[in-house]
Amino acid sequence: RAVRAQRPGQQTRFAQDLDLPVVMSFAVSEGTRDTSGAWTPDNAKQLIDYSKSRGYRIAATEFYNEATVSSIGGLPEDYDAAWFARDLQRFKQVFKQELPDALLLGPSSVGEGVSSPLTYLAINPSTEEMFAATGPAFDAFSYHLYPALSQRCNFFFGQTTIEDALGEPFLGFAAENTA
Repeated sequence: RAVRAQRPGQQTRFAQDLDLPVVMSFAVSEGTRDTSGAWTPDNAKQLIDYSKSRGYRIAATEFYNEATVSSIGGLPEDYDAAWFARDLQRFKQVFKQELPDALLLGPSSVGEGVSSPLTYLAINPSTEEMFAATGPAFDAFSYHLYPALSQRCNFFFGQTTIEDALGEPFLGFAAENTA
């Protein structure tokens, strides 16, 4: 279950107080790339070092959040599965060295194969394309399901009402797509 915080570090302190492991993902936008557009590990290394210095137990990571909608993550319009595979290889070098006991989750897909409020997003690259480009690169598959939108995302389509959230269409969708 995701925990959102108002101040940096609040989620990880919460997890640490309850002796819970942390799952994290990393930035991939323009500020993390060299002049050729290749992802660089400096920012990820800083976050890992900071987390280790605080004693956070990192159980798993995703390279970056919701890779199938790369355009909303600040990546170039022509970002594709081959580019993802090259970036992932660079990430895995840091990941294996810095977090040898953590799981690599991926590809962190969203908006594919099910009806959800996010189906309007352009899927690029697709999960299938990423798997074809990376081969068996992940320890576990990760997919983010959004059968309804949170308050922070209500600018997309409006907020899901309590009545809708507790009604058969919503609960039926959740039951069918999480089993």
